[in-house]
Amino acid sequence: MTRIFWLIPFIPALSTLILAVFGSKLPKKYVSWQACLAVFASFVISAISFFGLLQISHENYPLVKNLFSWISAGSFDVNLSLQLDPLSAVMALVVSGVGFIIHVYSVGYMAKDKGYTRYFTFCHADSGYGLKHCPDVCRLGRGWPLLLSSDRILV
Repeated sequence: MTRIFWLIPFIPALSTLILAVFGSKLPKKYVSWQACLAVFASFVISAISFFGLLQISHENYPLVKNLFSWISAGSFDVNLSLQLDPLSAVMALVVSGVGFIIHVYSVGYMAKDKGYTRYFTFCHADSGYGLKHCPDVCRLGRGWPLLLSSDRILV
């Protein structure tokens, strides 16, 4: 069951895309449910992956999922990949668990705001799911611009 950990950042990213494209046409109730359920699904998959990780031997750490080749030049190869190890599994639980609580609270807090859909769109982008599953420092740099720009937009 640990092989589904790549869904942890994918589900909120898909929700962000749906809200960014169709959000202005959707009713607030649908936006609320979709935003909260996407983060909750990410939390459930984080929990499944965490407990699955506890059952495998330490020699198999870290689990790496290569999504596609990003840069390939001769013997130099950089893949877009995600990594799951005990630290990133705990961080996934914390970020998605606290993120779910924030989303549920925000449904009531932002109810009368004009930028309701935009808030939930950028709140997903701000979650930092891509940062905690990066296999190395080089690839970590891809997640920071998204995180920092969405932080700036939310403020």
